[in-house]
Amino acid sequence: PGIAFYQFNLFTDTVSAVIKTKKGVAKFEIMSSKPMQFRTRLVQHQETSEFEGYVTHKIQGNLTMFTITAPSQGEFGLEIYAKDPDTESKKMRHVAQYLILCEEEIHTVQLPKLPSGLLGLQPMLVKYGVSTITHSDPVIHTDTNYLEIRFGTSQNMRFTTSLFETETQAEYSEYVFIQSEMNVITLLVCLPKTGFFTFCVHGNLLTDNSQQIPGLFNYLIHCNEMKVDAIPYPKQYGFWKEGCSMMKPLAIKPVLETTVVPFKVRIPRATIVAVVVDNDWTPLVLHPDSGVWEGDIHIEPTSQGGIKVVLVASFGDDQSKYATLLEYKL
Repeated sequence: PGIAFYQFNLFTDTVSAVIKTKKGVAKFEIMSSKPMQFRTRLVQHQETSEFEGYVTHKIQGNLTMFTITAPSQGEFGLEIYAKDPDTESKKMRHVAQYLILCEEEIHTVQLPKLPSGLLGLQPMLVKYGVSTITHSDPVIHTDTNYLEIRFGTSQNMRFTTSLFETETQAEYSEYVFIQSEMNVITLLVCLPKTGFFTFCVHGNLLTDNSQQIPGLFNYLIHCNEMKVDAIPYPKQYGFWKEGCSMMKPLAIKPVLETTVVPFKVRIPRATIVAVVVDNDWTPLVLHPDSGVWEGDIHIEPTSQGGIKVVLVASFGDDQSKYATLLEYKL
């Protein structure tokens, strides 16, 4: 720890500047008098680049837990930077540095090269009072291509996401679906292939009309195996991200014959909800006790293909105005 460590009223039980790994992993904790923002760098003198993703940290109240996975056997320098989120300054101060010593023969999954500071929680996550419910580790190794990532919110928020294949930067955002319910945002991620993906989560307050949606949390997902069919989710428009959730259908497969598709959806504040299939409107029925809109939609195949199924809703007294929430393409 350096001078800034104590100026921020930080404390740690780790008394040595050298931290040895056990089975390739080292862990330590920093306590603070208030929630802080941290950033780390892992470097090695033989390498000119940094090891982004090999150091992660989780925040629980005023306790921050750091986990370092050694990229290989050897010595690595760990630099820790911190910032008080209540200050206007964007500058992170260097508060501590340690020597990570890995003397073991290990077989670590090699991560792709990423910009420093990309992964993990971003400054606005703390400021907005958002917390991770399920995946607090920004590096996810998974044996399935389907994930449900949940965040808790203390205010009404609007989330949006982007999903890229890390190596090619090909975008696959249509394989992410956003569900909002009470104070929980659930992100359904169905990866279309194996490999590394960069998953970025953004959000702002529903009361914020600035059109700026800052980053909240960034993940690196390593998918080893395909367990479910990856069907693109419907396109999600702005109103959908304001507290809506879909029970069914999350996706619609192309139809070869006339098909009945049951719809079951929750849309707060809506006065009328309908599903439009190639200009054919079918209103959904509201069940007041549950707040769920429900109905059966008939979809017929066309010789041209390219069927659009659109979920629309009216929110005001003017029932001639409808907002598009979801658009399925078959």
